[in-house]
Amino acid sequence: MLFRSMTYCSDGVVSQWVKQAPPTRQLYNRHELAKRPSEIVMLVEGEKAAESAKKLCPDMVVTTWHGGVEAIHQVNWRPLTGKRVILWPDNDLAGQVCMNGGFLKDRQIKGIAQYLSELSCTIRVLKIHPSLPPKGDAADLTLTPAEFQQWMTPDCMLLPAEIAPPAPPPTPPTEDDLPFRIMGFLKSGDAPAYVFYAKATKMLHIFKAANLTTTNLMTLAPLNYWEQTFPSTKTKLDINAAVNYLIQKATARGIFDPTRVRGRGAWLDDNRVVIHAGKHLIVDGVVTPLSTFSSDFIYEQSRELHLSTTDPLAASESRKLLTLLNRFNWERRANGYLLAGWCVIAPICGVLSWRPHLWLTGAAGTGKTTVYRTIMRKLIGSCALAVQGDTTAAGIRQALQHDAVPVLFDEAEGDSASDQQRMQNILIAIRGASSSDSGQVIKGSGAGNHMTYELQSMFAFSSISPQLKQQADRRRTTILSLTRDRSEGAEIRWKQLAAEINGLITPSFCNRLQARTIRLIHVIMKNIDTFKAAATEVIGDINMGDQLAPILAGAFILKQDEPATIEQARNFMRENDWSEETSLDESKDELRLRAYILESIIEVEDQHGRHHKSIQEICDDSIRGSNDAQKRLLRIGIKTQSEITGAKSLIISNSNTQLARLLKDTPWNTSYAKILARLPNSEKIDSTRFGATTSRAVKIPFISAEHTPIDFDPDAPF
Repeated sequence: MLFRSMTYCSDGVVSQWVKQAPPTRQLYNRHELAKRPSEIVMLVEGEKAAESAKKLCPDMVVTTWHGGVEAIHQVNWRPLTGKRVILWPDNDLAGQVCMNGGFLKDRQIKGIAQYLSELSCTIRVLKIHPSLPPKGDAADLTLTPAEFQQWMTPDCMLLPAEIAPPAPPPTPPTEDDLPFRIMGFLKSGDAPAYVFYAKATKMLHIFKAANLTTTNLMTLAPLNYWEQTFPSTKTKLDINAAVNYLIQKATARGIFDPTRVRGRGAWLDDNRVVIHAGKHLIVDGVVTPLSTFSSDFIYEQSRELHLSTTDPLAASESRKLLTLLNRFNWERRANGYLLAGWCVIAPICGVLSWRPHLWLTGAAGTGKTTVYRTIMRKLIGSCALAVQGDTTAAGIRQALQHDAVPVLFDEAEGDSASDQQRMQNILIAIRGASSSDSGQVIKGSGAGNHMTYELQSMFAFSSISPQLKQQADRRRTTILSLTRDRSEGAEIRWKQLAAEINGLITPSFCNRLQARTIRLIHVIMKNIDTFKAAATEVIGDINMGDQLAPILAGAFILKQDEPATIEQARNFMRENDWSEETSLDESKDELRLRAYILESIIEVEDQHGRHHKSIQEICDDSIRGSNDAQKRLLRIGIKTQSEITGAKSLIISNSNTQLARLLKDTPWNTSYAKILARLPNSEKIDSTRFGATTSRAVKIPFISAEHTPIDFDPDAPF
């Protein structure tokens, strides 16, 4: 049986039947109400139910209205004024609320009983027949009229007050009670994406509006939560209502800041040291569940780091590591101390304001592999990202994501040009990791979204030869060189050392060392300030103070629990060789660039034919008056000049294509003129001729190779 509501309307000129319901709705069977004014009225919900009820109750006038519970406030109830009315609700919550009033979908509904009581009606509410199915009405009863009349006794007729109205909905849960947190939204391409934190998985979920499907909602909360919170009369879940709720709440929360997300590693959080160990936190040394820690930051659950906080090493035990590492054949005595300190601070690198990198190097047979794999890998354990070989910068960024954990890079060789370029890309990528305030790296994607990275890791490389070409990388990386022990008894000593390594570097020792680091984090932070002051004072370079201080601070807690004094730090700095660090000033980019140009070999042609010479040699020939040398230099944008004082100079063009080609694969290819201008006694020249062309140039001092003193070996056989 199908009913279509039609209304006969007239505006005084045109009268017609229309489908659209008018603002005021009329009762069904209104003509019967007028014909039988003294009879009892049975009021049901829906035309289909009304037609069935007419058969069950032929002695009553059966009526209904159009539009269900949402329209009862629009119905003209006046034709029922003063009548005896029986309300027959459907067998569901909406039916009870419709007839008797109450709460439905978080709204309070004024029931029909209240409307009719205002019209002086005598009202009774019919009980639900026991055979009526859920959501059923009169059309679903299989009783005969006689059977129904026999059941419908006065006991089945209740006063509206006797029916307890449905309980109001519970107070909306607070965010702490929800199974997820609504974090806000961010831009993803041309549309917003909405960010949620699922408390069950302790992970962030980001969905665009089109992806807020039932399946994805179940990653935030169980299906029964959504069905109970957003019920539907037709299906169990009103998915549109749920999605609308999430979008509106996320929009109200505002833009989500991705920098609030923190991965594994050590962090400073409101003056607290928080170590994210993957499945729990260690807050100021106390193990704390992820779910109970209150913070403005978001700590996502991840793979366990297995950091230990129990039974930390005593100083008498941790000193054994210093003794062990100092027994290797280092190029300088301080290297064993520096390696120990780096391994101590590696698990907490995220809290450091400066994160020093390290490069372990040595030829075959020096013990480099043993140091890296048997000692470093075991001491740092699972809290490190260990990579090797063909690893790329993009791979490292994607593997780390939000983690602040150390990275151990084995076989960081540069055998081929492609390997060298790959390593340079990695070194460029990790420069920002050294400083805690270096800012983010932003990369584009094919989808039109940008991706941000903020590396906060310390890196340790291991290779036969370090691949540090740039001055910026050398200042961020401490080189620890091993040498081969060629003295008598070396093999016996190595076997003894290997036995000591196996006896000391056990899982228990490594776990207890990490526990010592965690317990003494605040001592390490104080030691950093002390050693920075001492290193800057002794070496005379504040940048080297930044680089060495964290490593030395970590090494010092292996000796004692108390913070280092400034005198202890000064004494250590004075007792050791820091020529590796002080020599960095002698290899500034401008000096290395000048050396690269002068040492470059190019082809020349003179009276002796074609052959190859260095630019240094051609410059010497030019100063001696060789026209061929002068012409050859002009072609690459260089000319020599002799001053009245006898000093020699080179004038180098700012825009020579052949010189730019010579520097193409170097770090200086786009800015060589500016870098050369940093040399002492250099001079910028606005315009000068180079053969047929004119360009700006820079003049730099030139020392002829002819006047460079040569040290002869007195034992040489000639």
